[in-house]
Amino acid sequence: AIRTFTNEQEAADAGLPFKRRRLRPSQRHAEVHCLLQLQKASDAVGAEILIVELADIGPGLRWAEPCGRGCMQLLMKHGVARAMFTDGRGG
Repeated sequence: AIRTFTNEQEAADAGLPFKRRRLRPSQRHAEVHCLLQLQKASDAVGAEILIVELADIGPGLRWAEPCGRGCMQLLMKHGVARAMFTDGRGG
């Protein structure tokens, strides 16, 4: 199971050994963030997911297709039945 701590004290309180505590800035992909919010990983089985990326300027959507670093594989591994993504053209 993956667990993210907000600070070193929280990791210590959870019993994580000192050598395994690495503080680093994190950038989490939306698919990963979504799965981490589930109570159990098995809750993803059969689920549908919609990934939306908002445009930097003005009202609009950007292309939000899963990255080549494994986001789609992660969704499939956890049994997500359908994944939909904005395409940057309003769809």
